[in-house]
Amino acid sequence: MATIIFNGKSYNSLEEMPEKERKAYDQMMDIFADKNGNGIPDFMEGDMVQKVLAANSTSLNISGVTYHNLDELPPELRQSVDKAFQVITKLGIIPGVPAELQMQTPQASREPAVQSQPFVSREYAPAIQEESGRSIFPMVLGGIILFFCLAAGVISIFFFMTR
Repeated sequence: MATIIFNGKSYNSLEEMPEKERKAYDQMMDIFADKNGNGIPDFMEGDMVQKVLAANSTSLNISGVTYHNLDELPPELRQSVDKAFQVITKLGIIPGVPAELQMQTPQASREPAVQSQPFVSREYAPAIQEESGRSIFPMVLGGIILFFCLAAGVISIFFFMTR
């Protein structure tokens, strides 16, 4: 039987999961669903750029009215949005970050987020090394020069013998 690992905990079956974990698991499985059965989750198909832009959109369209940030929402809608963020935070879908910060677009940085480390230790010699011996080019060049010298010698011998 397959083991299910979700939120760092292992379960032998879905029935072992607590209700809160099961709801979050079901929501994740709905996101990664492959309804057309082609082996690719449906959210990965189509125009990915538009899906990413839609997911990171900072505008809200409620009942045909577009709001560009949470401060523009009427108080009753603002409370509904805050409650929705509290519910999905409790389900573990998003980390415990205030709703105001969830709607802000993160700023890009030119600095690397993680410093990469080499895969192989540098204290040992690498598995692939360049040949440190002589290059083949001078040997080939010497061979060509020798060939022309021998050819010139043979031609000169025939020239003098036929005279």
